[in-house]
Amino acid sequence: MHGGQVLLLTTNTTLLAGGSPALLESDIHFVVGCPFTVGVVYMPCVTVQWQAAATSLTVNGVGVLTETSIGECLNAAGVPQGVAMSSAAQHLAFPFRIGNDGRTVTADRLATQVLQELEQLVLTNPGERLFLPDFGGGATRLLFEAADTNTASVAQATLTNAIRTWLAGRVDVQNVTVTTSGSAINITIVYQVAGSNSTVQAVFQRSSP
Repeated sequence: MHGGQVLLLTTNTTLLAGGSPALLESDIHFVVGCPFTVGVVYMPCVTVQWQAAATSLTVNGVGVLTETSIGECLNAAGVPQGVAMSSAAQHLAFPFRIGNDGRTVTADRLATQVLQELEQLVLTNPGERLFLPDFGGGATRLLFEAADTNTASVAQATLTNAIRTWLAGRVDVQNVTVTTSGSAINITIVYQVAGSNSTVQAVFQRSSP
């Protein structure tokens, strides 16, 4: 309503809609870039609370959001400030940035969106996100770890579990490998975007000095 954008995250990992996890009425969706002010006081919308979810389609008893669902935008004090307006799905680009038109930049293709979602997951450490403390693959912690087989094994298991937990329905993981060479650590993730037959390889490296 005010020009901000909603980050669509869901706890649902079982029901897919168009290849992506369906959104639930109980999901907490955060708002970024809301410019709303009251007088001269900046008072942005920060979350969206949903109502009027489907009653005939549920996940563990929680209604699935539909095009007719109503989102109420709330400020930090939980006070309603407007209604969330739905439009064609757009995903914020990573890293987050403002374009020349003053709006937040979005990813232009599904493959780009998914790769950027994977990058965010891999490079976020668990505990970094206040409202999603379990989110993250923990790769940046490897900057301070010894480059040995134990580190590689733990990192591989952590990343594989994180991808399957947080990107279920978005990414079909083919393989995750973590290797060491001297002080260098290499992470290679081979995956397919859900619904696609194309294989993508993403590589993250901690180089030797």
